[in-house]
Amino acid sequence: MKKVIILTSFFAAILLMISCGGPQKMADNASLVKYKVTPDPLETHGGKVALTIDVSYPEKYFHKKAIVTATPFLKYAAGETDLKSETLQGEAVEDNYKVISFTSGGSFKYEDEVEYTEEMMRSELFVKGEAKVGSKSVNLPPVKIADGIITTPLLVNKDPKPIFFGHSFKRIIPQTYEADIHYVINRFDVRSNELKQDDIVGMKKFINNANTNERIEMKGIDVSAYASPDGPVDFNTKLSGNREGSATTYLKSDMKKSKVAIPEDEQFFKLMSTPEDWEGFKKLMEESTIKDKDVVLRVLSMYSDPVVREKEIRNIAAAFEEIKKDILPKLRRSKFVVNVEKVGYSDEELVDLVKTDIDTLELEELLYAGTLVDDNETKLKVYKKAFEKYPQCVRAINNVGCVLVAMGDVPGAKDAFQKAQALKDHN
Repeated sequence: MKKVIILTSFFAAILLMISCGGPQKMADNASLVKYKVTPDPLETHGGKVALTIDVSYPEKYFHKKAIVTATPFLKYAAGETDLKSETLQGEAVEDNYKVISFTSGGSFKYEDEVEYTEEMMRSELFVKGEAKVGSKSVNLPPVKIADGIITTPLLVNKDPKPIFFGHSFKRIIPQTYEADIHYVINRFDVRSNELKQDDIVGMKKFINNANTNERIEMKGIDVSAYASPDGPVDFNTKLSGNREGSATTYLKSDMKKSKVAIPEDEQFFKLMSTPEDWEGFKKLMEESTIKDKDVVLRVLSMYSDPVVREKEIRNIAAAFEEIKKDILPKLRRSKFVVNVEKVGYSDEELVDLVKTDIDTLELEELLYAGTLVDDNETKLKVYKKAFEKYPQCVRAINNVGCVLVAMGDVPGAKDAFQKAQALKDHN
């Protein structure tokens, strides 16, 4: 009878081991254990990294006689930092640890915190462990369960040095306006219909605005006259000179009619004439769809003498007919370039406008104005206005965050930086 009892106990033990598996099986199936880490990525607050781990064991995993010690740890380039260990036990173990069922599995919540060090900025959270069943023990393979560590709150709380984005404000901004008038072949008189063209009408408005706007200063006007590169060079030299004269006379007369003061400086009008505009010719040919344009361009590269060039191009009969129609008329012109400087607000004016009429300021003016005021409340007002008017501006919302850092508003700064990052990633 005693042998029967011993034999029965022996087979019962074998059955238990078969049904539950040993510690090695737990190690082999370690990937079946689920971990949810909060927060993920980890964050530092007040110089500490606090975390919560919700652990779930699947059914038929946890050996009934197993004792498992699990240890989360932070891994980084300079080493590792262990957090506190947690010990669990199977349902057949007589001890006082948290019990995990073999049949249905189980779960538990883990909480801990660790002192933050700079080495942890680029780190990862793992969990390692040891499983024991009787006298046998197996190391459970480390499993990565989270990333770390967001340090923005630490930067806010510890002598923050946020990076303000700059501005592109320039007090003096050069501006130009270009227009031209065209002439009939071999003529230099300014035709009335040319003065009705949009670019000439626009130039008149540009000059008048510069004359009346106290923040725009006229710097000078360039007048360049050209003749097309067909015909005798001597004739074209005189023709281009006459076109320069007629264009300048027209412009001065029109400015006088509009009561625009013409500076006495002789350098205000810069005059130039080009007898044969080969550069303009080459540019228009390159942009054209003329069938033999490659042949014409080859002629330009082979010969520098204008007489030879014209002769060779005329020999390309079909192409020359198109050139006479589509290219040469565009070269018989006088070009105006009006140069002005737009003078921006002074520092004092910008500071005053921040107080009295901030809505009139444009983006770069606002970003620059933010550097001129000392108190954080006014800085915040300026950068918030910039972001309100220009919601796609990363610089504006980043600078909002920087001011909030200085003011100690941690949640506000974090929200602003997250918006800046989202805009940066999107762009």
